[in-house]
Amino acid sequence: MSLKKKIFLAFLVYGFFVFVTVEFVNYSFDRKYIVKQWIDNAKSYAYKVQKDTRRFAWGHRRILEVLQESEIFTKHYKPQEPISPLLNTLFLDLAKTQDDIMQLRFIDNDGNERIRVDRIRSQAPVFLVKPQDLQNKKDRYYFQETMALKAGEIWYSKIDLNMEHGKIEYPLKPVLRVATPVEIDGKRVGMFIVNIFAKQFLKSIMQTSMFDVYLIDSDGHILVEPTHQHCWQHYLPQNRAYKPPFAEKLQDIIHAKKYATNNFYARALQMDSKENLHVVVMLKPEFIERSYKEQLRKFALSLSLTLLVGLVLSLPFTRYFDVLTKKLDQLNTRLGEENKQKNELLLLFEIGDAVLFRWNNDEHWSIEYVSGSIERFSGYTKAEFESGEVEYAHLIEKDDLAQVSREVSEAVQTKQKFLTHEPYRIKSKDGSIKWVLDYTVLVYDEKNNLTSFLGYLWDMTEIKNSQEELKHLARTDPLTKLYNRLYLDEMLTNQYFRFVRNDEVCSVIIIDIDHFKNINDTYGHFVGDDVLVEAAKLLKESIRINDIIGRWGGEEFLLILPHTDLKSAAQLAHKLRQNVKKHLFVQNIEVTISLGVAQLQKGIDVETWLIHADTALYDAKDAGRDCVKVYHG
Repeated sequence: MSLKKKIFLAFLVYGFFVFVTVEFVNYSFDRKYIVKQWIDNAKSYAYKVQKDTRRFAWGHRRILEVLQESEIFTKHYKPQEPISPLLNTLFLDLAKTQDDIMQLRFIDNDGNERIRVDRIRSQAPVFLVKPQDLQNKKDRYYFQETMALKAGEIWYSKIDLNMEHGKIEYPLKPVLRVATPVEIDGKRVGMFIVNIFAKQFLKSIMQTSMFDVYLIDSDGHILVEPTHQHCWQHYLPQNRAYKPPFAEKLQDIIHAKKYATNNFYARALQMDSKENLHVVVMLKPEFIERSYKEQLRKFALSLSLTLLVGLVLSLPFTRYFDVLTKKLDQLNTRLGEENKQKNELLLLFEIGDAVLFRWNNDEHWSIEYVSGSIERFSGYTKAEFESGEVEYAHLIEKDDLAQVSREVSEAVQTKQKFLTHEPYRIKSKDGSIKWVLDYTVLVYDEKNNLTSFLGYLWDMTEIKNSQEELKHLARTDPLTKLYNRLYLDEMLTNQYFRFVRNDEVCSVIIIDIDHFKNINDTYGHFVGDDVLVEAAKLLKESIRINDIIGRWGGEEFLLILPHTDLKSAAQLAHKLRQNVKKHLFVQNIEVTISLGVAQLQKGIDVETWLIHADTALYDAKDAGRDCVKVYHG
């Protein structure tokens, strides 16, 4: 036997012996660490539940802050008068912004519901509760606890079941309440409260095939459990006899921030409410058993393959030893060159502005790889993303996340190979907003199953800002900085269709500066322009936040008043006339205006509506100017 063969056979036998020994030792020890591995996974999942819970609890306080800051509410709420339709519309519009809002209410100092917007189920349409169906809530704990707070403080409830007229509502509706007291001019007038559907949130933390997840309160009562047969133990008498698998350790769990055994992991969920919730993540026995079997199968398969490969390769290897060695050297050289080229290409993404990424096709789009440029892009480090500490989806602005998710879902369903998202916004670590262009390749395996997403991100904030600036310039009058005729035409059309679809009342006022030609002739066009600019600023400061004003042409202005009837529009017109008349303009010029008011009526189009307002304006001029005329038909 040649020396070459002897060396090869000795190497083969030695390698096989070492492999078998190592695999057997690994198999013996791996069984001991399987449970530890699952417990580590359970810790990670419990931490995720903690983050999701805080995000859920905090996610709806912004609506209350918007109401607190709203001038519409402070100006139009009168304690002793009926609720203004404008306030009802404000609450309806805010409730539409988030699909999981169950109720949005204003409750006065006596506990009476004055405004209440309801939604029957998540994502269903919202509706305004009729005045005769409103209730008194002064005996409810959330009213008493919220009214005891200082101005600006936020109150969070327990996660419990919704009650109507003192009874649990069926089907069961888990709910979280967020509330804050309301003051106008330093005087308390009541409270805002938003009820949030919690069912979908609770369902999301239970949706895992690896664990059984339980949610328990500070008294050890079961709120949610994986079979869904014994949920809300404390609220439903028929479920009080249920004992969870960890019943013997229940007191230890609720008195500890973190608690672990070989079978489960528990931790307290830190919330701003007085409720002390705990999540218990329990390993499913079938996963441990499956791991044992998988380990044994891999061990047997490795032994079989090693023996087979050794036998098959031993014969040709002795004949082609030199050839293989040479080819191996060539292959190593080629791979080295390819790796060098790949690393040079990847370097472009490390030092450039674009971000290269690879996302897995799983529930949370977990990141397998992201280039180092992500830190310049988002403020978060590469390590924070790849460890799962930061999830890219959570950076996407909530208003844009649905769009991005929908585009991904459509691409997956239609088996697309390439996807370009519409530009969307992300929130960087420092709080700044960036516009992103996202080019993505969908990667499939040999069975045509989607495995991952590969692509790159590009910061297009400057381009987007330039587009917005151009858009603003395109609809703005360069002299007065009010909206121009083109944009006003668009808004008139929009209001017309709202009126046709929803009977949304709307009025317009056409305003003309009296004897403006005399001002130009007497003082010159530059002074005339100054008068126009001052008048525009004064008119804009005198209207409401939702009103739309623009330059209609020459010395004329058009004011569009959504949700405003003819009487209210006429009152505003008189206010505008008085404000202009008493204002001291440039060079002490006395300026007056004439105003024509018209309300949109059924059976007319936009052009006729404007003709009505123009007719009223000419009636004002014929009446001697410096007055208001209303078109009554």
